[in-house]
Amino acid sequence: IFLFFITNIFSSEGICEIIPSDWIKSIVVIEQKDKDFKNYNLLGTGFLVGKSIKDKYYSCFLVTNRHVLEKETNIYVRLNKKDGKGFVRFKLDLTDEKGNILWKTPVDTDIDVAACPIALPENLDIKILLFDLFKSSDALLEGDRVIFYGFPKVAYQDNADIYKPAERAGIISLIENKYYLIDAMGFPGNS
Repeated sequence: IFLFFITNIFSSEGICEIIPSDWIKSIVVIEQKDKDFKNYNLLGTGFLVGKSIKDKYYSCFLVTNRHVLEKETNIYVRLNKKDGKGFVRFKLDLTDEKGNILWKTPVDTDIDVAACPIALPENLDIKILLFDLFKSSDALLEGDRVIFYGFPKVAYQDNADIYKPAERAGIISLIENKYYLIDAMGFPGNS
């Protein structure tokens, strides 16, 4: 799930945008091959986050839910091409050459988040969100509005030329200790 906690973001024209339109380019489709290795099946949704190292170079990670990665060995990422003509699909390395797991999760297994380093091909229509954009969970309040994006299985097409995630909205209904109850409708595949 790609989740935004809404704050007012103002464009250069002074018009309030909830979320800058190019942020949607950070959202990716996560797939796996079917048992016959002929087709790809939707596994979940993720987003790209990174840290600027030098001018246009980034240390980049794919962030998704822990349950999307934890029992998988062959995962593919699908991103739109910069020219708007189709997409690029490539294998995401979940282990290094020695078999060590590359992706990381919080120590607390109740937190369903994972981050995996990702090397991106060129000529993609992407946006890498910088770490600085993310709020501490201490800044969130009950009643805050949220928007999340994902690729619900009901709308997923393996052969679509380009893809666009579905957008859903809701609110934080309850915060209890480290748990957040978000009142919004999600679909399988939004993970």
